[in-house]
Amino acid sequence: MTNHLPIRADHVGSLLRTQSLKDARARHAAGEITDAELTNIENIEIEKIIAKQAELGLDVVTDGEFRRAWYYLDFFTACEGIDRVESRPLVFHNNVETDAINFSITGKINLGEHRFIEEFKATNEIAKKYGVEVKLTIPSPNLITYRDVTETERELYANEEAVFDDIIKMYKELIPKLYEAGCRHLHFDDTAWNSFFSDFGLLEVKGIDRELALRLFKYATNEILAAAPEDMKTYVHICRGNYKSEHLTEGSYGPIAEVLFGQLDYDYLMVEYDDERSGDFEPLKYATKENQIITLGLISSKKGKLEDQDSIVDRIHEATKYVDLDKLALSPQCGFASTEEGNVLTEKEQWNKLQHVVTIADRVWGS
Repeated sequence: MTNHLPIRADHVGSLLRTQSLKDARARHAAGEITDAELTNIENIEIEKIIAKQAELGLDVVTDGEFRRAWYYLDFFTACEGIDRVESRPLVFHNNVETDAINFSITGKINLGEHRFIEEFKATNEIAKKYGVEVKLTIPSPNLITYRDVTETERELYANEEAVFDDIIKMYKELIPKLYEAGCRHLHFDDTAWNSFFSDFGLLEVKGIDRELALRLFKYATNEILAAAPEDMKTYVHICRGNYKSEHLTEGSYGPIAEVLFGQLDYDYLMVEYDDERSGDFEPLKYATKENQIITLGLISSKKGKLEDQDSIVDRIHEATKYVDLDKLALSPQCGFASTEEGNVLTEKEQWNKLQHVVTIADRVWGS
């Protein structure tokens, strides 16, 4: 493999939950097993998927988000001052609805004893057995805009800028703690940018001015990326929604391409390009910063059928009209299970997809 550094074959992070894990979580919810017993089962299942990722040739692996139900809810509600609430469901393509849950600010936002730190340590110890490094996936601070705003919040925070000030402060406290815990690959999932290249309307629903949001999103992203030590690689994934194999938004990156590709200080920018929903590659022309990689999400995590290998190679070379080949990498367009329900494919198909990524990356960038 050639994906030590730079990484050429990658994945967005979440993996289909195994049946053993699903059963354990159900038993835990029913009060049949303790927290410690659930954690032990999580560790066993995480070791299995880390071993599998290493077997496929991935040098940087994830825990599959096996300790979470939702990719962002579990992270935010592990902070002080943020709690889970009943809410309206998100409605995805084909009118597929999520559970009616969300989060709200119920106190001043603080990191507190965030459980992700100790959980990362446990995962990292497992990964050491297999000679691989762990990429931790967490939501971008911009996803704070997904919250349900309450009267309690209005008493605590005067405006959106004040909320962002505290959420950025929280991330700046978290990142050094993760680094101290051994984290050298930190990945931020970000669906909030959707509003700028689609008709999703998140900002309108939340009553946030678009110009203000663009300024805050860019500022928050670069502030937290700057908090990463020099030898911690950072990843930003621009997501268009992923729930039970359905998407949330469509549209070209064009309207904010200069910001996304040219003004964010990531090491790796992971962008969805698995179908026509994302438009063409022309926005990549703004990816002019040195030492940054654009990871093309050309492999679909939403369906089990493998893409034609030659077609994927052709698309990678098509992207080189705008970005040099040595500044590109390959991955699925999103995770396989952004929530614990997972996408509509089998575990075998999932692993075949990741093997496909590794095989094509070796073919394009050399083995």
